[in-house]
Amino acid sequence: MYDMAKKQDITRARETWKLYDWDDVREKFLADPETRREYDKLEVKFSIIRAIIKKRAQEKLTQKELAHKIGMTQSALARFESGAGNPTISSVQKIAEALDLKVKIVPA
Repeated sequence: MYDMAKKQDITRARETWKLYDWDDVREKFLADPETRREYDKLEVKFSIIRAIIKKRAQEKLTQKELAHKIGMTQSALARFESGAGNPTISSVQKIAEALDLKVKIVPA
C-alpha cells in the first residue's frame, strides 16, 4: 500500500527542485580564490581530456575501439577520460596520435 503522506512529501520536494545553469554555478564557486586556484590547476588536464573525447566522438569510435587501436584496455581509457589517475605523457601521446591530434605546449 502506497503511503499518501509520502507521495505528498515527494511532490513538495519536486516543486522545490531547481535547475541551475552550469556557468552560473561554476562562476559562483570560482569566486573563491582558493577554489579558483585548484580549478585552474586542473584546466590543462581537462582541456586535453575534452579534446580527446570530442575527437573520439567525431570519429564515431567507442572507448573499446580506441583502446584496442592503441593497445590499452577500455577500462584504462575510461579512467583517463573521467580524469581519474595521472596518465603518462606517452599514453596521452598514443591516444592523440590515434585520433590524429597533436599535443603541443605553447607559452602562456
